[in-house]
Amino acid sequence: MFAANLPKASLASLSNLSFTRVGSVAASRVFLSTTRANAKPNVPAGFAAIKERQKTFNIDNGLRVHQRGGTMDKVLYNATLLLILVGAVEWVRVAYTLSFPPAK
Repeated sequence: MFAANLPKASLASLSNLSFTRVGSVAASRVFLSTTRANAKPNVPAGFAAIKERQKTFNIDNGLRVHQRGGTMDKVLYNATLLLILVGAVEWVRVAYTLSFPPAK
């Protein structure tokens, strides 16, 4: 019933119609776009600072990632090593004490 009310169209007119529609949509997007090609991006200051910090880690300067962070990373790395060393010494002390209990 609905199909009978539609006008008959040839295949050529359908393909021609679709190409003109695509062309007009593309043209309207080019001319009616709200962004400009030479516009500066509006980036928040905190995000820009993070991106700058990430650039220092992407430079190939021969350092490992945990060595590139600066003084604070060096302090945290050495504190972690000290904590591991103290933990290992304490583990050995407890294991020795449990293995050889003091005589009474």
